[in-house]
Amino acid sequence: MNIEQKRGMSGNLKPFDRNDHTLYDSKGKQAFIKYLDGFLPYHLKTIENPNEHGIDLLTINKNTNKVVQTWEIEVRYGNWRDDTPFPFNEINCIERKDHQWRKSNEYLKKIPHPIEDDHQVCYVQLNAPCTRAVLIDSAIILDYPLKPWANRKGNGEYVRQVPVAKTIQIKIA
Repeated sequence: MNIEQKRGMSGNLKPFDRNDHTLYDSKGKQAFIKYLDGFLPYHLKTIENPNEHGIDLLTINKNTNKVVQTWEIEVRYGNWRDDTPFPFNEINCIERKDHQWRKSNEYLKKIPHPIEDDHQVCYVQLNAPCTRAVLIDSAIILDYPLKPWANRKGNGEYVRQVPVAKTIQIKIA
C-alpha cells in the first residue's frame, strides 16, 4: 500500500524537492519561532520537531512537558513576494497534509513528545521575506471540499481552498 492509499488521498503526492526544502524550510520555521517567542506566555516554548518527517513546529507547555499546539509552516516564495497582505481570495491547503489536520496516527507517531488530547493544529503560510503570515485552524481547513489542482510544481494533487476571510493574517517582522 502506498502513502496516498494509507492516507485515503484522492490525488497524488508531489515529488519532494530537496532544493526548495533547503532554501525555504528553515527560514520559515525560524521566522515563525522568533515571532512566537515574543508573543507566547513564558510557560510555552516552540521548537522545531526533531522528526524531520513530521509537522514542522511544536509548542510545548513547560509545566507539563506536553505539546499543546503544532504548526505546519510553508513559505510562499512564488506569488507572495512582498510585505503585503495575502494577495489572493483563497488559500490552497494541499491534501497531502490532511493527515495532520485530522490528527491521524501517522501524524501523532511523528511527534516525539507527550501530546495534550485537545492540542491544536495550525497551518501557517508565510510570504517570501517571512514578514507576514496567514494562519488557518485545521478544523476550518477540513470544512472545505477537495478540488483537483495543478501548478508549476506538479499536477494530480488535490487542495482544499479556504477563503482568506476564514483566516488570520498577521505581520510577524
